[in-house]
Amino acid sequence: MDKRQTSWNSVVLEKEGFIQTVDKFTSEIKLVEICTDAHAQIGALMNPDKGKYKALGIHQSLDIWHVAKNLAKKIAAAKVKGESILFNWLKDIVNHFRWCCKTADTRGQFLALWVGILHYVCNIHTWTMGSCKHGHLKSEQMRGKMCIQRDSQCHKALVDIVLDKRWQKDVHNYPRFRSTADLESFQNHIFASVPQFEARVLLAALDYNFHRNRPTMKTLDGKEMTVIPTSI
Repeated sequence: MDKRQTSWNSVVLEKEGFIQTVDKFTSEIKLVEICTDAHAQIGALMNPDKGKYKALGIHQSLDIWHVAKNLAKKIAAAKVKGESILFNWLKDIVNHFRWCCKTADTRGQFLALWVGILHYVCNIHTWTMGSCKHGHLKSEQMRGKMCIQRDSQCHKALVDIVLDKRWQKDVHNYPRFRSTADLESFQNHIFASVPQFEARVLLAALDYNFHRNRPTMKTLDGKEMTVIPTSI
């Protein structure tokens, strides 16, 4: 689609494109799940209680990469005393979030695992309602990180982020650990504002399919260059 189809209103362009796509799919197949970014208008359409498509029972998953990126931004933007300590834990917190999404099957399971990061950063690995899932940690496995003092301003800032009600309302969209990375990689091959659009799509598909099974890049010591979710 382009803005000419929405009276030059780019704000509703993605929403209208989504509606046309879902209507097309549901007229031909049984659609059971769809993965999107956290687009507010699309989220409203997929709301299981009052959305346009509530009767179809389609599950909406949110792209984990986008959610993890937004989480990292929240942590990086925390303006509190001791923020440098919190920033040093950013990668671990995001990796823990990804691990929770990959491990949990339900909202309850996700939240039970997710809150564990509040204890882990304080070097506490067993608490009243649970414990970390890793084995015994040697001191070098903490990689020299300074632990966050419980109830400090820094820790309270992390509590606000981890337990934020607005952020948690989408938890049910995380556990299936979905990603739109493959589709976005394909979309990067397409430049939609030229008359040769159809030809470019076909060429992009050929090129993408030719390269999609290439081996992962490796470091000099032979390790794959990937980010792997880890448990706390």
